[in-house]
Amino acid sequence: MYINTQILREGFELHHLVGLEFPVKIHHITKIDDPQLIHTHPVNARSYVFHGWYIERVYTINDDGTYTYEDVKREQGTSHYIAATHAHQIIAISEGGVYTLTTPSEIVNNWGFYKKNDEGKLYFESH
Repeated sequence: MYINTQILREGFELHHLVGLEFPVKIHHITKIDDPQLIHTHPVNARSYVFHGWYIERVYTINDDGTYTYEDVKREQGTSHYIAATHAHQIIAISEGGVYTLTTPSEIVNNWGFYKKNDEGKLYFESH
């Protein structure tokens, strides 16, 4: 087994644990997400918070682009399921950052971001 580290952006390191029977990734997040970029992921995953905490803004987006959201605190010692279509952003992080371990699925979706149009409604851009 070995670790392959990627710096995805300032404040976000991704460590791939390579050589296991299933994929495992460790995230170290020290900076909140860009408030303008609500995002999804290409995989479904189970996430375990093993050091620190973060607050995630979780969006429910309607077909017409209107939306609601809920702020959810993800605390150390907890786990939760993340669907690839789960639109969210990290809006607060504990001092020193947060570490999470994820067990992702195969790729099921394109990366994507929701952006606001002139009417304040959200639209999706695949990446």
